[in-house]
Amino acid sequence: MEFKQYLIESSRTLNSSGKDLDLLHCAAGLRTESGELIDVIKKHIFYGQSLDIVNMKEELGDIMWYIAIPVRMFDLNLDLTMQNDGFYKKKIKNQITTKVGLMKYFLSFDTMIHHLSECITINLSKSDFNNVIEDINLICEIYSLNLSEIMDININKLKARFPNNFTQEHALNRDLEKERAILEGEVK
Repeated sequence: MEFKQYLIESSRTLNSSGKDLDLLHCAAGLRTESGELIDVIKKHIFYGQSLDIVNMKEELGDIMWYIAIPVRMFDLNLDLTMQNDGFYKKKIKNQITTKVGLMKYFLSFDTMIHHLSECITINLSKSDFNNVIEDINLICEIYSLNLSEIMDININKLKARFPNNFTQEHALNRDLEKERAILEGEVK
């Protein structure tokens, strides 16, 4: 799925409460999803669990959902195909070969997300979004993930959760088994 289409598809599940509250929702949601992504890495490193790529894709998709809010609101033109600087990419790939390096990288990503969430509520900058998108692309490259596929899966999960549009009832009463099946590619 292309990002422009993702912006359209993801908008149907936003329970808009006005600009200020929508931006606060975005800021809080980015922090929540980034924390859930860190949890995937934490469980892998410290608890010896295999890396849950399915959950990683879910959290990256949810981060994209929250990024889409201000992108739509301020009509930002983001380039999701940005390529990281070769030196930066090589440095990160070398860094994450150890558990310490991997955890440091994802904590750094989490810090970047927190910075973005603060900027959203204070002074929005397109470059802050670009930095996050660059790292999302790098994470996708490192783990052989496809951002377009992640956005498509995210929309399919949200369609299952909210067949027509957002409702509090559907938000609170989710079919987690069906959502997981969608995330695993068993259901379209």
